[in-house]
Amino acid sequence: MRIVIKSLTSVFLIILLAGFITACGSSGGDGETHCDVVANAGGPAYLKVINHLETGLSWVIQEYAFGADMKPGECTIFGVSAGTHTVELTQCYISDNSACSSNFGTTKTRNFSVADGETYTIDVTEGFF
Repeated sequence: MRIVIKSLTSVFLIILLAGFITACGSSGGDGETHCDVVANAGGPAYLKVINHLETGLSWVIQEYAFGADMKPGECTIFGVSAGTHTVELTQCYISDNSACSSNFGTTKTRNFSVADGETYTIDVTEGFF
């Protein structure tokens, strides 16, 4: 009896782990993209950038001296203070190590304001630039 319970527990844990890995690594059923928190997880407010382009995307928030390089289909979340911020976004070519090797096109500047607990989302699509 003890062996059967131990085996069932092991099977349950394996199924639970497989479900967790699948859910974390894919889009949700509502088309929502899985996002990685790249810095300042405590917020208290957030910038969310989703790259819908077929190219790479580079973004920078100068006041934080921070930015991220994103592959096509990626989503990043960055914690910011409540208030008004400026982010610069540029298309880029992605190198083998998933970093932008060079930028191209024009840089787009976006100003945004957020309050505590809010998330400002930028969906970067083909018509963005």
